[in-house]
Amino acid sequence: RGEDAFFIEGNALGVFDGVNSAVPEGMDAKAFSQFLAVNTSAGVRDLGIEKINIALNDAAEVNPEQGASTACVVAMDRLGRLVGINLGDSGDRKS
Repeated sequence: RGEDAFFIEGNALGVFDGVNSAVPEGMDAKAFSQFLAVNTSAGVRDLGIEKINIALNDAAEVNPEQGASTACVVAMDRLGRLVGINLGDSGDRKS
């Protein structure tokens, strides 16, 4: 089962390592990281790979799921440079 997710969008990819202990018992730990993956991918598609940080931030801000995830998103820009953002166990614990 696992609580991880990923995306590949053009020259960008993201890996989201969900944190099982960050959600209350009985909830789906994968939902948080999966939402981040799907919505960061959409943001990269809409904004372009130069704005992967905005795509990830926007996805995190609208994530309705409870949980936490390490997020690593990287892309190759038009000049062949690698750009990326890495956030550790970022998330929201709602009570």
